[in-house]
Amino acid sequence: MPAKPRASLRRVLLLSIVGASVGAVVITALVTVGLTRIGAQSRVVSALQAEASNVADVASGLPCADASRPALLARQLGARARFVPDGSLRPLSQVTQTSGRASILGRDVYFASVETTICGRSGRLFVFTPVRDAPVLPAGFGARLLLAGLIALGGSSLIAYALSRRMARPLNELAEAARGFNVPAAPNDADPLEVAELKESFAAMVTDLRDARDREKAFLLSISHELRTPLTAIRGYSEALADGTAKRPRQAGEVMLGESKRLERLVQDLLDLGRIEAGEFSIDVRPVDLADVAASAVDALRPMAKEQDVALVLDAPEPAMVRTDPDRVHQMIANLVENAMRVTPAKRSVHVEVADRCVRVRDEGPGLDAQDLSHAFERFYLWRRYRGDRPVGTGLGLAIVGELARRLDVKMEIDSDGTNGTTFEMRF
Repeated sequence: MPAKPRASLRRVLLLSIVGASVGAVVITALVTVGLTRIGAQSRVVSALQAEASNVADVASGLPCADASRPALLARQLGARARFVPDGSLRPLSQVTQTSGRASILGRDVYFASVETTICGRSGRLFVFTPVRDAPVLPAGFGARLLLAGLIALGGSSLIAYALSRRMARPLNELAEAARGFNVPAAPNDADPLEVAELKESFAAMVTDLRDARDREKAFLLSISHELRTPLTAIRGYSEALADGTAKRPRQAGEVMLGESKRLERLVQDLLDLGRIEAGEFSIDVRPVDLADVAASAVDALRPMAKEQDVALVLDAPEPAMVRTDPDRVHQMIANLVENAMRVTPAKRSVHVEVADRCVRVRDEGPGLDAQDLSHAFERFYLWRRYRGDRPVGTGLGLAIVGELARRLDVKMEIDSDGTNGTTFEMRF
């Protein structure tokens, strides 16, 4: 089933605002009509009162020859006016109100009356109209209400159109930038606060994604090269052994073993780094003595240090209690010590110091340049920087340390003058 096309934000805003405006106009019209109907009686009675005063003025000027004949007087005053002399027994004489609504002779009417004297006879002059004939709404009210509604609806539609364009334009710009993976234009003074913040956040996100993509490309290139080197060596010696051209089979086997171990270490580092970055590893935080963890890591690496003729010196005179994950800290210290041993010349030392909630690993190697200090924990940075100039590992050991430090909230600091060793400090 094909997906239903989505409505644009501009259209949704336009229809929403116009719909709300139509609803507001309709509700206003209904309320206005209701209030007008409620005031219908007072308007009709007020009109009848004015008419009664006018008729009384006219009646006072009528000839008095027939003043004693109410029927003739009624014909002269009109069908909607009646003069009731004082003391009359006619039904209208029983009405005590001066105006309002009443039932007279079975007819529901609005009426108004005034005291007057006609041809020397005092009484009340009534003017009335049947309720069913009284206008509920003023003349032309419907047309004026419709015109006002159309004007309001037209104005709100124009405002909605302009507002929808203004709101949709920056989002369209962001969508266009996203399709091209480009940094959007900087916010301008006309942009609302939320739109400006969205543009700034989107620009930062695009910049970060570009940097991540560039790092990923460099990472893949580095991995490809690092994998190709041991695989090429293993393949070459394997082919030599297979076709019988290897002059020193034992040496070929040792080279293949060393390259396979290197390859195994690279794959393991990649798996560790991938799990750390994906958050697929557990953290068991508990009270830990950093001196014990450092001693365990140093003891595990003493055989390797002996092979490289490098001395491991542990300086942990007293306990240093912190709350952290001992296994992850052990991994961090081991990576730092192994990295230090790699760059330390034979007959020299690697120092591990534990004091004041800190672990410091100091080598006696050639050191790092100042420009390297802020990039040392990036994947393959030092590997690319010093490959061929000094011994290097897989290029991932310090990256793993950096990721673990971030997850364990450990502050990492590096100190090196570029000539006399490097010190890595872990501050808990």
